[in-house]
Amino acid sequence: MKSNVHTGPGLTLKIHYPSNSQEKTIGFCTNLQYTVTNGQKPIFTVDSPFPAEIAQSASPSMVRGSMTLFLPKGSTPESSGLVPYRTDEQQRSNIAATKYLNLRIYDRLTKQLVMSLDYCKVSQYTVNIRSKSVVTVDMSFEGMFATPGNVS
Repeated sequence: MKSNVHTGPGLTLKIHYPSNSQEKTIGFCTNLQYTVTNGQKPIFTVDSPFPAEIAQSASPSMVRGSMTLFLPKGSTPESSGLVPYRTDEQQRSNIAATKYLNLRIYDRLTKQLVMSLDYCKVSQYTVNIRSKSVVTVDMSFEGMFATPGNVS
């Protein structure tokens, strides 16, 4: 029985904006995890500790996740297109101009789609720069529609 063990970042992160269908490779990533909230809400009746029903689409439905991204040296989440620059050329705040993006995460070896997340925004990120090392970004994201890929 043969077993394949892969080390290092085994995923490739690509993005594209809904207005543009061309994918852009951002870098390699690892530690991908995400949680899907289905938008269910229990409906209770008077004097009962048990719900009478669990209503679908009665509360927010979304996807939240995180990953560690490996960026090429000299690149930042802003220059990669993951988040907007905090200010524009006139030093005015630009953070409200965030656009939705679509995340596509592929297996680095087989090139198969692992996960697709549409209408997504990066909610938080931490950049880690070490001397003579790779730049890593721990980022959290939120999106609307997740589609699992076909990696077995």
